[in-house]
Amino acid sequence: MEKDNFYNVYTNNEKIKKFLNKTVLKIIQKSYELICNEARNKNLYTYELKYDSKAFHLINCSTYDKFCLLDMKDCQKEILIWLLNDAKMSSYKKFIRDIKPLNLDINLLDKYLKFLFGNFSSTVLSEIEYLYEKEINIKERLNSLSIIDNGSLLFEDDLSG
Repeated sequence: MEKDNFYNVYTNNEKIKKFLNKTVLKIIQKSYELICNEARNKNLYTYELKYDSKAFHLINCSTYDKFCLLDMKDCQKEILIWLLNDAKMSSYKKFIRDIKPLNLDINLLDKYLKFLFGNFSSTVLSEIEYLYEKEINIKERLNSLSIIDNGSLLFEDDLSG
């Protein structure tokens, strides 16, 4: 283990993360097993999990491995790379591309990416708020943005194939 002498603490490296992930996974799985057993004894079915949830994924991992606890941020990055680089088009992708982008500062790209992956920054929030006040019809824009992650909408491609 590497020790940071300035703060007199150990740095959070991959080995520590793997150990903590493995430990937490075992606790989660054992706790869930106890909940299921108790619920079944009482004829309750509150232990059921949504199939595509993170909890379902974690609880149903048989052993710790890199894919079992695949970093969700890595998955997000893969999707971002695909969205930016894949030339195939769908009605949904066209809809997103047709939304005029805000005039964000390219020099803050690292902050935008961190924000996108959960490291929220008041700098990014303030900039977008400023651009909303300056550039756009907020109601129309928010309506368009609300469509992006609305799973109940169907685009033309969804109907044809």
